[in-house]
Amino acid sequence: MNKKKGFTLVELLIVVMIIGILAVIALPNYQKSIERAYTAEAKQVLSDIYNAKRLAKVTNRSTPTLFSQLDVKFIMADGAQATSQTFSSKNFKYTLSGGTSCGDREPTGVLAEPIGSNLSYSLFYCPGKLQCIGTSATCASLGFTNACTGTGCKGTSYLE
Repeated sequence: MNKKKGFTLVELLIVVMIIGILAVIALPNYQKSIERAYTAEAKQVLSDIYNAKRLAKVTNRSTPTLFSQLDVKFIMADGAQATSQTFSSKNFKYTLSGGTSCGDREPTGVLAEPIGSNLSYSLFYCPGKLQCIGTSATCASLGFTNACTGTGCKGTSYLE
C-alpha cells in the first residue's frame, strides 16, 4: 500500500479562501481603529495648542496668529520648530486660526486636517469639545455622534 501524505489542491484552496475572507473583514476594522487612535492623538495636540493660544492671549492681550507667538514650542514632523500659522505632525496639519469663535472672550478654535488619510474630514477644537467636519459616515466611524456636514458647520458632532 502506497499512501501519499499531504493535502489536496482543493483543501489548500479552501484554506486560502478562508484566510482571504478573514483579511477582507479585518482590514477595514483595523484601519478604523488606527484612524480613531490618530483622532485621539489630534484631540490632545489640539487641546495643547488651544491652551497655549489662550495663555498667549491673556499674557499679550492679543490673539496669536503664529506658532512663534506662543510660549509653548511645537515641533513639526521634520524636527523643526513650528513658527508659521500651520504646523504638521506625522498624521495631521494643525492651523492656529481656525476662524470660528469658541464663544465670548475665547480665542478662535484650532483646526486639524489629516495627512495621508483615505478619509476626508477635519477636526475643530474648542475647550472640551472636538467637532468632526465631514460626512456623517466618516465622522460616525471615528466615534462622533450627530455629525454635521459642510465647512464651518456648528453642529453637535462632539467626540464623547
